[in-house]
Amino acid sequence: MKVATEREFKTNTSRYLGGREDVVVTRSGAPIAVLTPVTARSADQYLRGMRRALAGAGITKTMALKMLGEVRAGRREGRS
Repeated sequence: MKVATEREFKTNTSRYLGGREDVVVTRSGAPIAVLTPVTARSADQYLRGMRRALAGAGITKTMALKMLGEVRAGRREGRS
């Protein structure tokens, strides 16, 4: 596991991304983020979990895509 200060990470982002190990980003010595590499397998597992969660909440694929489009356009949660 790599550890980088917030400043180091910001300055050398490409050095930390694309690796095969987790990166802990710190601010004033305290961890503020953990970046975990994504593999094809982990991405597939994540997406399957999201599909199950959405289906469990009664959200269809069409509804989810519509909500995503609205968020990208800044129209959800009172933004117009």
